[in-house]
Amino acid sequence: MQACLRRIGAPPTDNLWNLRFKDLILKHGANLYTKNYKGYQYVICASVNDVNAHGFPSDIPLEEGDIVTIDTVAELDRGLVFDQSQVLSYKIAEETQGLYGFD
Repeated sequence: MQACLRRIGAPPTDNLWNLRFKDLILKHGANLYTKNYKGYQYVICASVNDVNAHGFPSDIPLEEGDIVTIDTVAELDRGLVFDQSQVLSYKIAEETQGLYGFD
């Protein structure tokens, strides 16, 4: 998960994280395990601040200090399933002047 997050960075909305995880998972030959599972349309679950668990990604801009939980599942070789989550504190790095990062 940490390697994925380093490659993806921290976009300004969790829906953009969803799109970047989708691209990264497909690029490495894995299947999008949660997408279309019982109608679920996302690749990740994104819970911001007081959302308990398994929140839906949205286009609401993240703010400095938001606590974001990202949960994703990918399937490799028709049966090997990876499920990981990570809790992050969202921040806007001053030195990047508009680029986003995370702790």
